Amino acid sequence: MRALCALLFCDVTKDSLLSYYTHTLTIFKTDMRQIMKELVVTIDEDLDPQERNMLSVASKNETTRRRQQWVCVQTNIGQIKRENMGEDFLNIAREYQEKIEDELKEICKETIDLVEGVLLPRLLGGTEHYEQQHQEEQKQGEQGEQGEQEAQQQQQHHESPKTVTALLSEASKEHSPRYKSDQKIFYLKMIGDYYRYLAEIQRGEARIPHAMRSQDAYEKALEIARDPKAGVATTHPVRLGLSLNYSVFHHEIREDTKSALEIAQTALDEGLEDLDALTDNARAYKDAALILKLIKDNISMWQSYTSSSESSGGGNKEEENKKEKDAGLNAAQEQLSKTRIEEDDKEDAAVTNKENNKE
Repeated sequence: MRALCALLFCDVTKDSLLSYYTHTLTIFKTDMRQIMKELVVTIDEDLDPQERNMLSVASKNETTRRRQQWVCVQTNIGQIKRENMGEDFLNIAREYQEKIEDELKEICKETIDLVEGVLLPRLLGGTEHYEQQHQEEQKQGEQGEQGEQEAQQQQQHHESPKTVTALLSEASKEHSPRYKSDQKIFYLKMIGDYYRYLAEIQRGEARIPHAMRSQDAYEKALEIARDPKAGVATTHPVRLGLSLNYSVFHHEIREDTKSALEIAQTALDEGLEDLDALTDNARAYKDAALILKLIKDNISMWQSYTSSSESSGGGNKEEENKKEKDAGLNAAQEQLSKTRIEEDDKEDAAVTNKENNKE
């Protein structure tokens, strides 16, 4: 990863750049996600905590590496442009980036389908309606009109709002006989996360559908988490992880730092207030404290970012922003993105510890 990001700072040929990118794509391959997919679709019961976290880790391992590589290649592209290295280098980098994007889309789509179409409905007490509807939608797609309309349907993944809306609405029904709040939050958060990953690699109007789906899932999960009747503690890693990721969504995807700070600050204040209650449980205390620190770090960073933006102002800022846009992500943006991806992994590790301790 560091080698790729720094690759263009030393002498490099087109062949060596292409060879490195090809090798990196090869080492991404893994069977763990396929194994978990087969497990999910073959069993007819809820996943236990260990299985649930194996699914999360399997998908997260593959998305994390690709998200990191995408950021690095975006930086490479910016440097190629700034140093006028030529169209050949630029085409190699862009082709590799497109391959990463295709693989990311496949992983995210598959994960969302499993959680949204099978696991969450199953948790609510039955998947027959949703699985039947999902199968009908697939048949319609296969038998439907060919050409541009079908291609657009495939590109606008999950553009049938009825399935998603019905699912998210069902998730908040308190009269469900199997009202497992923390598990619902876990799955809704996963949906929000993977739509966010799709939004990260899109720009302009192409980002909107994924961003909307991500926000819908996060918002419903937060609604459940904040419901006193749900009984999810403010220090629960799943609830803290949700607030962490939803605040990042507002900052990075919606570019709404104010909302990001509000969500993060609320989670931090509530979590710190109840943290002392965990002093008798060292593992739970450590897991909660880890995510609270990530939230606190983000708050400090965003407050600094906001203050810097307000104080800079002026016409020179517009010119600088234009240069940044033309050149791609600068070093600061790259570091923030890599830091955020690393935070995802730390937050998931804390949630995994909490879930596994239930057994």
